[in-house]
Amino acid sequence: MLFHRRLHLLWMLIAITSLVACSDDDDPVTPPEPEDPRVESIVISPGSMTFNGIGEEARFDAVAFDQESAPIDTVFTWQSSDLSVIAVDANGDAVATGLGTAEIYAMAGSVTDTADVTVTLDGAPTRTWIAGGSGNWEDAGNWSDGIVPGAGDVVLISEAGDYTVSLNSDVEVEGLVLGNESGTQTLDTNGRQLGLSSGGLFPGAELLVEDDFLVRGDFVWNGGAIAGSGIMEIEGSGELHVIGNPLDLNAALRNNGTITAHAGCSLRVNEALDNNGGGLFDFQGDATVTVQNNGDFTNAGTIRKSQGEDAASLFASSADFSSSGSLLVGAGSLQISGGSLRGRIEIDADAMLRLSGNSEILSANSHGDGPLVIAGRVELGSFAGQTITLRHLILDSGSIPALSGPAGLLVDHSFVWRRGTVHELGSLNTQIGSQTRFENGGSKSLSAVRWSIRGNVAGDNAVDVSLVNGATIQLESPGNWMQAGAGTIKQGSGDTGSFDVLGNFQKTGEGAFVVESSLNCSGTLDLREDALTVQGDFKLSETGIITGGGTADLVMNRRLILVDATSAVIGGTIRPDLDGQPARMDIQGLVELESTCSIELDVETDGAFNTESVYFLTGGQAFNGTLALNVLRPVDAMTDYKVIYAFAASGQFTVTGDLQFDDVVQDDLGVVCRRF
Repeated sequence: MLFHRRLHLLWMLIAITSLVACSDDDDPVTPPEPEDPRVESIVISPGSMTFNGIGEEARFDAVAFDQESAPIDTVFTWQSSDLSVIAVDANGDAVATGLGTAEIYAMAGSVTDTADVTVTLDGAPTRTWIAGGSGNWEDAGNWSDGIVPGAGDVVLISEAGDYTVSLNSDVEVEGLVLGNESGTQTLDTNGRQLGLSSGGLFPGAELLVEDDFLVRGDFVWNGGAIAGSGIMEIEGSGELHVIGNPLDLNAALRNNGTITAHAGCSLRVNEALDNNGGGLFDFQGDATVTVQNNGDFTNAGTIRKSQGEDAASLFASSADFSSSGSLLVGAGSLQISGGSLRGRIEIDADAMLRLSGNSEILSANSHGDGPLVIAGRVELGSFAGQTITLRHLILDSGSIPALSGPAGLLVDHSFVWRRGTVHELGSLNTQIGSQTRFENGGSKSLSAVRWSIRGNVAGDNAVDVSLVNGATIQLESPGNWMQAGAGTIKQGSGDTGSFDVLGNFQKTGEGAFVVESSLNCSGTLDLREDALTVQGDFKLSETGIITGGGTADLVMNRRLILVDATSAVIGGTIRPDLDGQPARMDIQGLVELESTCSIELDVETDGAFNTESVYFLTGGQAFNGTLALNVLRPVDAMTDYKVIYAFAASGQFTVTGDLQFDDVVQDDLGVVCRRF
């Protein structure tokens, strides 16, 4: 009995095992979802570096690895543990800013790696000031080893205390380290020229420039002040690294090389700073330059914002900053308050230029000679009631918003619109003689802006403009819009916009030009090829003319199309073109004839009149104009209801050609023709 019970239990166990096995085969267990890659570690290369001179530069690279030790793409944040020793930018490029040791960090989220840095002066013989007080440079007893510094030497004037070192002759050295936080150490060039290839100024330093102070290599300004009646010049091969905060420029500075304003620095310009042609003034991070007192900043070269998402700033009054060179914003944002900009301005995608202050910036008093090329954003603030003048404007992508004001923007030479948005300006004006060109066919929009065109417009299928929040395009007289091919003026969100033609609009080329917004014409619509399609309200004022001037082959495509026109008001003239061919209309909405209108229309069976609509209505008023319908083909095949109301007092309503009426009702107001 016990044997049979055990045997039964054994068979049950086998059956259960088989079921489980079958279940596993039929419905396998789903493996867990793999984890998304994340940064697990970072490796900086090189892991350590010794710089053999102040101003020496090097690049550090970093690679991130995920939890599987595979390389992973990420964005690194670079940082220095001590800016008085080493500075590093957003790309890992480092510059030695002083003697000592420090660390460089590469960070991605909470993960960090470190590189050790040492800055020494082992690259050249060192001459140290040991006089214990003031004295002359040429006195050998004031220097270590009893040797007066000369070409190839690195000079250290960094002992604590208050003293002055004076030059009595022109001197050329390899490098200079000036400054100690304890006391004030002054180097007085005393009317002599001093040239060097490297070095730096540090807290406590005072450089008195009384002749020329020439920088031919990398020079760091990490503290102290530059003063005097002479000129500090950065030669073409030189670079001045502005590191400290704050720094006072109390002597003239002439740049023919590079000035790099590193993140966190603050430079106060109290004398003349000239960025000459070929010179580069590079803002990084949140660097700040303030032109104050008797200072003045003139740019004939290039001012650039190259790195960092933070906003760099340049503050000046209108008379203290002027730029006839280039202004390039390649990263983050650059704020300019005051001054005048006359040269080329380029804003890269995702970058921003913020202009504020006073009317001297891009104003009529400071005429812009170079183009403003916008791929990012430009903000115009504090320009209430003022007009900003540009010679050339290129809107590549992005927008021109106004922070406050709003300001008017006037372009008097050329406007190239590739894509992007213009919004919240008081007005956009393109002047007489200016040229506007649409390119690329990208999305373009106007928002709450009136664009007044008094110059020439070259349109093609790149015309694709949305009117948002009541924006208006006004083609004023003597403006000319030459539209070759298809194009679209779209109705965007918000209040209804409008396309107002007071000048001359000419349509040529294949493809319909579509106006989704309302169209108001008191000028001329010269329709030569294909079609003008109006999907919003259409009004032809008393002075308005619709005509065509093309060849006979193009006559059949010259037409005005009204799609669901809720209140198309015609008070002007639709007349034959110069070769005697009448215009054509396709109408699917309501057309109201004012008493002054004069219309000659060709009627054909292939769509000159469409169906299911009321076509002409005078609204019961006295009609003194003319409505002439010329039937080019028999229309007896048309069986849908057509209704023509032509209420007339002294006006005329004539029909020529082969036209049959099913019924005609005539009363005191005029003629009502139905079902023809």
